[in-house]
Amino acid sequence: MILEQGKGVGFILLILILLIFTWTDRLAKGGRVFEIRQLPPLVAVEEAVGRAVELGRPVHFTPGYNLGGLYTKRAPEMLAGLTLLSYVSRICARTGAEIIVTINPPEAMPIAEENVRTGFIMEGKEPPVGAVRWISTEQYAFAIGVLTIIQEEKPGANFLMGAFWSEALQFAMAGNYVGAMGIAGAVGQLPMFLAAMDYVLIGEELFAAQAYVSEDPIKIASIAGQDWNRLLLMALTTATFLLSNIGVDVMSILSM
Repeated sequence: MILEQGKGVGFILLILILLIFTWTDRLAKGGRVFEIRQLPPLVAVEEAVGRAVELGRPVHFTPGYNLGGLYTKRAPEMLAGLTLLSYVSRICARTGAEIIVTINPPEAMPIAEENVRTGFIMEGKEPPVGAVRWISTEQYAFAIGVLTIIQEEKPGANFLMGAFWSEALQFAMAGNYVGAMGIAGAVGQLPMFLAAMDYVLIGEELFAAQAYVSEDPIKIASIAGQDWNRLLLMALTTATFLLSNIGVDVMSILSM
């Protein structure tokens, strides 16, 4: 046999998944525009930034804390947050809001600075100097630094989008304490954010948000491909359950 026993079905499934991604990608390149539902937390970004402007307060944004920086399995969450920073920066530039960005890993500094710069330039505004502030690589030193900035600067909007650990609730409650409108996006610490923030991008919505704000047809097509693959897996799971209940030995098939 070409494949080891028990890996045949998995290999076929992998091929199907790749074919679906290829299909949606070709459709997008051929002019097909996939629709993506509105994400309320992103719709509320302009409201949050506008509220900060009305109050005469800055906007605070952090992609969170990640032990190991951009070289760990949770780095995609932080990178997704940094991508959304460009969108928030554009809204800040458009409305005249001051933005403060707090950073944990040093290697994320140039990415954050470039995204803020890009957001302001796209709106024809001069990029702010010193908007991005590196705090610390240590978790609680970083947490204390962010909490101090929130307490002293009293932002009108508090964006927590990225990778977060036990400091999540502290950041959320600190924003509430100073009266900031809170919008979060994360894969972990969701109970904390759902309890303490006004809007939350839940789990994979954080990654889908990148496609939503970019309006890039290829990125949106990749989200459509993921949804089709989910439907495929749901159909296979349901079929396996039904076949097992009518006496078909599904396990022997899966062990091919």
